[in-house]
Amino acid sequence: MFPSGRGFGYIAYPPRTEDEQTYNEGFVYWPGDKALTPARVVSAPWLRELVEKDEDVSLVLETSDGRRVAIGGTTYAPTHDRFHRPEYPSFPVLFQGGIRYEWDGEVSYGMLERSSMHDKITWPSP
Repeated sequence: MFPSGRGFGYIAYPPRTEDEQTYNEGFVYWPGDKALTPARVVSAPWLRELVEKDEDVSLVLETSDGRRVAIGGTTYAPTHDRFHRPEYPSFPVLFQGGIRYEWDGEVSYGMLERSSMHDKITWPSP
């Protein structure tokens, strides 16, 4: 939620291929509306590399009535679980962190959780 009462939320998984979409559902809320407006993510900050801080995690949502909403985001307290678990070869790399969101000049703080498989990550140099 932002100070004005606007808000958003979503859960989305990266597409398997360009032609094969996965789960993607969200909402946008504007003050005065009596209900959430359904939305889908059209641009998401998928986890592709491990960034120590200040990562751009901006996103774009498209509502069911065709409006596009661009929301800026920057990490400020990221954590990564990148431990390799041979006994669980499908266990992903996890990211959780605090995010500074900005929507048309209005600022709010929230969080983001995302994951990706080890072979999909660009690893930082030691």
